[in-house]
Amino acid sequence: MSAPLNALAVIVFCAFLPYLPFLLFPLFSDDYIQIGLGRQYGAWDQWGQLAQDVLYRCRATSIVLTYLTDRIAGDGALPHRLLNLAVHTVAALLVAGLGSWKRIGFRISIPAAAFFALREAHQEAVIWVAALPELLAFAFVLAAILAWIRWMDTRRTLWAWAACAAFLLGLLSKESAAVFPAFAFLVWWLDARSWRTPLVVIAGMLLIDGFYASSIFAAKDDHLHLNDGTFTFQVGFAWTLMHSLLRMMWPWGAIATGLLAWHGFQRWRGYALGAVVWMAVALLPYSFLTYMDRVPSRHTYLASAGIAILVGCAWQTIAGLRRPAVVSLALAVVLIHNLGYLWTKKFDQYQRRVEPTEHFLRYAESRSGPVRIACAPYGVDVYRQAAAIRLGWPPDQVIGPKDPSPAGEASSYCDTSKP
Repeated sequence: MSAPLNALAVIVFCAFLPYLPFLLFPLFSDDYIQIGLGRQYGAWDQWGQLAQDVLYRCRATSIVLTYLTDRIAGDGALPHRLLNLAVHTVAALLVAGLGSWKRIGFRISIPAAAFFALREAHQEAVIWVAALPELLAFAFVLAAILAWIRWMDTRRTLWAWAACAAFLLGLLSKESAAVFPAFAFLVWWLDARSWRTPLVVIAGMLLIDGFYASSIFAAKDDHLHLNDGTFTFQVGFAWTLMHSLLRMMWPWGAIATGLLAWHGFQRWRGYALGAVVWMAVALLPYSFLTYMDRVPSRHTYLASAGIAILVGCAWQTIAGLRRPAVVSLALAVVLIHNLGYLWTKKFDQYQRRVEPTEHFLRYAESRSGPVRIACAPYGVDVYRQAAAIRLGWPPDQVIGPKDPSPAGEASSYCDTSKP
């Protein structure tokens, strides 16, 4: 059985609708860095250099796609935002594809996918051009899971190869894709425990994970995030993980759990447990961060599928009441909450976030000589890339506070705002 076309159309609509007001926003600070990386590493003759960069080789798929978008459609914000939105739409459709697994079914996966597409909590991953790696890692992990499920059902080797290929592409998208073997083991445990062959494949993927991790830590001295205090191994990860799980559950996970408990939790216990395990495993790689006590919105994208499944179960419960007024009310509340939050509070926040770079570009555009960044809310590289991408400036035209000035007197730029 496959999902009906009208249901898929609704999911696509739900994926696009929340983000339409953001399509015309200028690029954010990190987005300029992403496009700069695409120009630096994205061309095929630069892939050797990309492979030597211990951080960005783990984001190779996004860098190549950013490069292609830049070359084909230009450096404006709209093509890059549409790319993110297209991958988000594919991700939502892959959530619907989980209905092909008999343990979930389309009656749960289709409303889960619509909710995943609408959910405001992971909006950073969709709106930020620089968060494209999160979307791609999700898409490849879900594609690997669907191929793995198909292998469990058909035992055709082609599907095993497809799962492994998607897994490898996931690892080239973001480090968080390394969690896939845990999901593969869960599917095997539930569906095919008597068949030992998949354990050999899982062991092979774990070996790949081990090589992948060792290659990162072996180059620790050159890895930005292992030297700037972003991530470190510490016991506090347990609190970060628990705090992040609780935040993710609020409000829709908690509401869905309450509805399932009211309707008879025994029937839904397996789904609830599976959703929590999914979220915990997906959040674990991010729980060692040090700059926050919770996982940021963009990093919850993969984990959000767990909340979506819970909501899909709750929606089936509501639909089973056969009360159109209740169904309509539930739909209205979901829409008002998610769209309202995005189109008011988050819209205002993102407007403020673009101002520092836009203010600098207006200033730089009126100058003919180099500009020295004396004080600013972002690093010098952000302004250097913004000037290169938007104004066509050479890199040495934007300099740091203590950098020697190129030919000509540098004008001093200072912005003390806090976006």
